[in-house]
Amino acid sequence: MQTFNLHTHTDRCGHAIGSDEEYVQAAIKAEIKVLGFSDHVPWSTAKLFTERMPMDRKNDYLHSIEHLKHKYRDQITILSGYECEFFPDMADELLLRKAEVDYLILGQHNPKMDVRDFARHNDDDDLLIYADLIEQACESGLFTYMAHPDYFMKGRNHWNARCIEVTHRICQAAKKANLPMEVNLNGMRYGMQEYVGLGDRFAYPFFEFWQIAAQYDIRTVFGFDAHKPVTLTEDFRYNKVVEILDGLSFSWVEDPFSIIK
Repeated sequence: MQTFNLHTHTDRCGHAIGSDEEYVQAAIKAEIKVLGFSDHVPWSTAKLFTERMPMDRKNDYLHSIEHLKHKYRDQITILSGYECEFFPDMADELLLRKAEVDYLILGQHNPKMDVRDFARHNDDDDLLIYADLIEQACESGLFTYMAHPDYFMKGRNHWNARCIEVTHRICQAAKKANLPMEVNLNGMRYGMQEYVGLGDRFAYPFFEFWQIAAQYDIRTVFGFDAHKPVTLTEDFRYNKVVEILDGLSFSWVEDPFSIIK
C-alpha cells in the first residue's frame, strides 16, 4: 500500500466535508507518511463554486495547511497543493497559484471555465478537446502528476475507437513529459454504470484505459481523491482497484518527493 497521498480536498470546494485537521488525523490513523492537500484551485474569474473553492477562501486554506504542518510535524509530513484544470488563457494566473504551494496536480474536469464538466456528458468531439488540453498541460511542465486521466469515461456509456485514440494521445503526452498518471481510488464513489458491450463497471479506474496505459511504462501513483476524512482509512478502495487492474503491470512511484516540482 502506498504510504503517501497527494490528492486530498477540503470543504472549501463545495462538495467535500470534514475539517482540515480531521483529514490529517485520518491520514495518521491510516499510517500515511506524507499527506498533500490539493483542493480545487480558485480562479479569479470562476463563478460556479460547487466545483472549486472561491478566491476569498484561498488564504484561509493556505494558512490552515501551514498551521497543521507545524502542529503535526512530528507525526506526518504535510504538503500544500492545488488540483487544477489547464486553461491556456489562464496560464499566467496558474503560475501565480503554483508559487503559493508545494505542487499542482492536473485534474481536467472542464473544457473552459464554468462550462459543463466532461463527466456529465461528452461526445467524440469533446474527447478531442479533452486530449488537446491534456497534451498542452503536459507540455507546460507545471504539474506533479495527472489525476484520473480516464475521467472522461464518467460522461460516456460506451468505449469506442475515439476513446482508444484519445487514450493513446494522453499516454504519449504523459510519457513524453515524464508526467506520472494517477490511478484514482475514489471513482467508485459514483457507483457502477452500464457500458455498451462491457456491462456494469466503475467509470474510473477504467480497465481498457489502463490496459493501454500499461504499454507505455508510465510512472503511476494511487490517489485517494479524498472528499471526506474517512476515505483515507478505507482499505477496500485500494483492494478493489487492485482487483480491477489485475494482470496489469505499472511502475509505481514510491517517493512523492521524486515527482514533486
